[in-house]
Amino acid sequence: MEKYIAHEQIGYYCKDTEVWVNKRLSRMPYAQAGVISDGRGVSLISYSTLVCTISPDGWLTCTGTYSATTRKHIGAFMHEYGNGASYYTAKRCYEAGEAYNVFTGEILTLEEYARRAA
Repeated sequence: MEKYIAHEQIGYYCKDTEVWVNKRLSRMPYAQAGVISDGRGVSLISYSTLVCTISPDGWLTCTGTYSATTRKHIGAFMHEYGNGASYYTAKRCYEAGEAYNVFTGEILTLEEYARRAA
């Protein structure tokens, strides 16, 4: 496990949050971002926010694109774990409310994905 301090601004206030991840992004090793790997797959944490997850069977879900820096984190995460999919794939998943399979290219609505995962 590796630790970094996420410096976040919330309105006029700043807050530092200690974040533990399994691994830092290899393309951005000093970024305030990292990857958590567990039985649910690999997940991108940007600052202290869960942003993207790729399940063990390849389903990508994204909770938002947030800041310009987080968009760069998403791009690095997708390059490393996305099996050829890019930041734009994650952006589309978020904007359209979809899940995308990075292995097969299949697309499901989040409702279909939740039914299938249950």
